[in-house]
Amino acid sequence: MKVLERAHQQLMAEIEREISKAKSFKDSVFGLISCYLRFGLREKNLIKAIFLKIPKRDKEIKNFITEKRKEIERKFKEILLKKKILEKTNLNFFITSLLGIMDKLILEASFFGKRLDIKKSVFQILRILKI
Repeated sequence: MKVLERAHQQLMAEIEREISKAKSFKDSVFGLISCYLRFGLREKNLIKAIFLKIPKRDKEIKNFITEKRKEIERKFKEILLKKKILEKTNLNFFITSLLGIMDKLILEASFFGKRLDIKKSVFQILRILKI
């Protein structure tokens, strides 16, 4: 659990640094997505361990991961609400979809050895978001 907590704290600190440096809404979203993808690639062994080696019955770990995932979703919501991209009713679906896209990119890179060009991927995601 300590390893998971430390990894989550690092991710959130990196996101905060990127957001504090941002000069525009687009820069904030770019930094947010970049941090998430970089973190996922850097921590791919941890991600593999979570998905492959942790027993599905371990409720404590599952609950911890669910809680931390919700914190990440709240951070995305906080940033995206600044521009009111979508109505609030669609925002939860939108954020879940966005995280799903990024998780898929990370998993493909981690499990299948696909190369992920983070900058290119972020620009593609921004295009999808119309930012």
